Amino acid sequence: MLSKEILDNQASVIDIKKVIDEAMTEGINYEDRVQLYAIVAYICHFNGDFSAFGRWMRFVRNVTVNTIYNRVEDYMQSIQAIDRLVTHAENLDEYLADPNVKLSGFLGFQLTQEKLKANLVLADEDWKKHIYTAEDYHYFEGEIGFLLSFINADDFNKWTDEEHKQKLASFISYYEKAISIFGKTNLRLSNDLLSRALLTFGDYLIKTGQNYSFLIEGFDRDISWKRYLRHDHVKYLKLLLDKVTPDTVEADLQQIIDNSKITDWRKYFIEYPIILKRQCGNKRLIRFHDEKNILLLDTTMTSGYCQEYYSYAIYAALKQKGVDCNYIDSVGAYNEKYVVLDHGGYTLDFNEEQFTVYDADENIIAVPTEFNEAIDKMCELAGISV
Repeated sequence: MLSKEILDNQASVIDIKKVIDEAMTEGINYEDRVQLYAIVAYICHFNGDFSAFGRWMRFVRNVTVNTIYNRVEDYMQSIQAIDRLVTHAENLDEYLADPNVKLSGFLGFQLTQEKLKANLVLADEDWKKHIYTAEDYHYFEGEIGFLLSFINADDFNKWTDEEHKQKLASFISYYEKAISIFGKTNLRLSNDLLSRALLTFGDYLIKTGQNYSFLIEGFDRDISWKRYLRHDHVKYLKLLLDKVTPDTVEADLQQIIDNSKITDWRKYFIEYPIILKRQCGNKRLIRFHDEKNILLLDTTMTSGYCQEYYSYAIYAALKQKGVDCNYIDSVGAYNEKYVVLDHGGYTLDFNEEQFTVYDADENIIAVPTEFNEAIDKMCELAGISV
């Protein structure tokens, strides 16, 4: 008879004791249920032979943790997949690597990744150790598709033995750089620093509803950095990692920001840290209508408090120059939002792609055509030499 002690002593990336204990509570979720079923299915099929158990549990961990269960139907599809797959647990890598095998029941993106990893391990045994190390890093939990994409691993069947070694070295390098940014549960550095540096390589934001997010800490299913790692925009992370080293990553990111030549809408988010530090709310959201029509959102809706981006960037620039001023925001997308100088009550807003400066009596006194011209005018009115 199989004892609980024997099961607890099996090598597994899944905490078997935790899964079994949670099965006795009302708090067990679909992910835990599938993992428990996979454990039982293996035991029933292999009748006490645990030689393939560790590899089986690794696969189960990878696909269950990275599948989102919204419905009981999603759960049932995973259970059916376990029934099919467990019969191949003894030669799982060979089965996954077979191009004729079509997998289902879990997140398709993750299943494709599992097939690729199996092919790499079979092509060159040296891959196993480093793939497993990356998979077991807590922040990634089996989701390392971004690292594989950085080395164009889909082309593995074209590589020579020497190219396998070169690609593995690149994989290890990207992994070491990635974990210098992503800690076990959170970023190792400032959210804002990473965002501003990434913006220099492209528009990396993720769309959520009508908004776009600069991404948040934690494991939010839609707009977290964890989610970003399997988004198409992760290509910008590769460009960033190509410019940093693990030991100096924060200094490298700051240098990337300082050397930025960006001139489009990203420019002021990159240049003025106060924008992301103070605005965009807990979910770090903007409403992007077009290049000249951007709102910084306190909440998910424009019916809440929000700030107009370009006038707020003027405010940020003035504060950086030591000018005494305030920003007046408002509820709703179309209500007044503007910068006001403490000296003289002069104001500036940005409407219909145009800066306008007013005196305290709301008379128009200047219509700057460029951002720097607007800054110079406000500094002049504030009595500050440029």
